[in-house]
Amino acid sequence: MRTIATLIVRGGSKRLPRKNVRDFCGLPLMAWTIIQAKSSHLIDEVWISTDDLEMADIGRDFGANVVMRPDWPDADTVSGSRPTAHILNAALAEGPVDCFVGTLVTQPLRKPDDFDRLVTKFYEVEAPAVTVMIPRRETVFYEASGDGVQMTIFDKGYNYFEQVGGTGATDPVWWLEQSKEMVDESDAVIDAMATKLARERKTPAVPYITFDMWQHADTDTLDEFDVAALNMEHFILKGRGAHVYYEYADPYRGAVGNWRQL
Repeated sequence: MRTIATLIVRGGSKRLPRKNVRDFCGLPLMAWTIIQAKSSHLIDEVWISTDDLEMADIGRDFGANVVMRPDWPDADTVSGSRPTAHILNAALAEGPVDCFVGTLVTQPLRKPDDFDRLVTKFYEVEAPAVTVMIPRRETVFYEASGDGVQMTIFDKGYNYFEQVGGTGATDPVWWLEQSKEMVDESDAVIDAMATKLARERKTPAVPYITFDMWQHADTDTLDEFDVAALNMEHFILKGRGAHVYYEYADPYRGAVGNWRQL
């Protein structure tokens, strides 16, 4: 069974410019997701789609396959479905893929075995996709209503979940078939479709695994970026840097050297 990880990185970050290559706990932010995927016992290859030469160089340096995508004129508004389809087609051109782990480099707070837990769940269940969730307790949501806000959800149990950065394990052929009408749509259009389905209670039930509460991370602003780095160091790295992942992949090699291309 061939399992790959796919990462979508672009050079035109708007809210925090060049965040994908910004230093995060001693390495470029995007490098951590590559290291985590390369350290997995169940992921065979890491594929990166990018339009940026510096990011392409970082990807290759850390052992990923890099696919340069076209300079799409609507790159600022188009959804992630288009680059995902582009990179999946490139990987499929080299042979069948049974599962792809789609993830965001901007959500780096992953423990060493998280990807393996996700892939294991995918191959255990008879479903085309598995996602990652964080349980939420004592959840209160408010919706804007005129000049004020109105409560829409209140719950004291672990009955609600928050998705972790779009991370999931998916059958690529199934995904391409389901997404063929969305690859050229904008984020706004797809968000509107998702909102409509959610309000109509028509979204399908999807198998999932859970991450810990602290593993949710946004890195769209400098404050969010810095808080994510603090959590990464406190909960995962603990002064050991990337060796946490290297030793998970191979205890002996991880203990004796700083090696990138696992």
